[in-house]
Amino acid sequence: MTPVTILFLWKGDDSLPADKDDELLEVFDSNGLSTGAFLPRREVHEKKLFHQEVSLCVINEKDEILLEKRNKNKKSNPSKWGLVGGHVTKGESLEEAIKKEAFEEVGIYFDSVTLFDQRKNQKSHSFKNRFYTFTDKKIEEYNVQKEEVDEVIYMNFYDFLELIKKKENKTVYNYNKDGEIFLKLKEIIERRKIK
Repeated sequence: MTPVTILFLWKGDDSLPADKDDELLEVFDSNGLSTGAFLPRREVHEKKLFHQEVSLCVINEKDEILLEKRNKNKKSNPSKWGLVGGHVTKGESLEEAIKKEAFEEVGIYFDSVTLFDQRKNQKSHSFKNRFYTFTDKKIEEYNVQKEEVDEVIYMNFYDFLELIKKKENKTVYNYNKDGEIFLKLKEIIERRKIK
């Protein structure tokens, strides 16, 4: 019998779910320099090693921001509202990582994304890289990956800022820690209005 090689091509669907805990992440030191090591995500988190994460602020023509409700079975922040985001895996650039995460989570490939904020998060042992993009996509055009996301909505950006200031905040963000990031985004939105 002749051996047969079978190739699987990822088509953007979830027919072959990967175990995300086994994805290889690049390990960094506390100054943001690569150690040259790549370890499974599970191990990186257990050992509290520094790694890269990405998120994307999707803004529509009404100055609304796309929020996704994290799946209720997620290990961290279940059922809380957040942005498209995830980890940077081995061989990915920051931009490639956020485009992949957006496609996986909400079913849209965004051609153009712009990096606007980078900072170290001591608590999560990560370097956060935040992007934004403008879109004309309507909410019904998004196709969420149910293992990651329960639903998506657009929320007025200024209402979102007020939401994260409240004590009963139902998002993954805290105004005291994250407010500066969203104030940067506010400037970007307001510059767009002037043009």
